[in-house]
Amino acid sequence: MSDKEIVAQTMGGKDIIVEHDRLRPGLYKIMFYPGGELPKELQGHWTSKSKAGDAIKLYLARMHREDEERKTKTEEKRAKQEALDLARKLEEEEKVGPEDVMEFNPKPQRGKPEKVTNG
Repeated sequence: MSDKEIVAQTMGGKDIIVEHDRLRPGLYKIMFYPGGELPKELQGHWTSKSKAGDAIKLYLARMHREDEERKTKTEEKRAKQEALDLARKLEEEEKVGPEDVMEFNPKPQRGKPEKVTNG
């Protein structure tokens, strides 16, 4: 097995490697290949490749979860904006004025609701 091993890729396509730390024999470190700043949770040293791999798996799982949450929020925001745009469009097409708005009596009598005009 080589000194460097590509163990995963980020969602952006950057390779994550685990290698022996030449300054600290017996310890492993995680690096982005060909370079880049690691998030705090991947900085430091591990006593085995498998422990370093576990840290990488946790990091990638968190990144995936955060990405899914961002997508969900974006989709919700887009749907809300589409609903508002549709409401505005319908309002403009109908040219609804305050006198056309029907309000319902909170305690209606038997029969149809009353139409109340504002003004």
